[in-house]
Amino acid sequence: ILLVAAAGNGGKNAVESYPASYNSVMSVAATDSNDNVANFSQENDQVDIAAPGVSIRSTLPSHVAASGYSAWSGTSMATPHVSGVAALVW
Repeated sequence: ILLVAAAGNGGKNAVESYPASYNSVMSVAATDSNDNVANFSQENDQVDIAAPGVSIRSTLPSHVAASGYSAWSGTSMATPHVSGVAALVW
């Protein structure tokens, strides 16, 4: 079983967050459109991989966003990219 979790949005000097910092979990940081680690993304020795996580378009209920879409940023937006690729190759 492969476990994938968002590293956290506490920034470069934040303490480790869990469950992403457990050794058995793949910890995902977020990158921006220039493939740099996002300024909010945690960067610690537990981070295993990074994926796009800045201004990621996502669906929302119509009572939250009339168009049904909005752009969000965070390691939680990066994690599905890693999970999806892992599902294809695992």
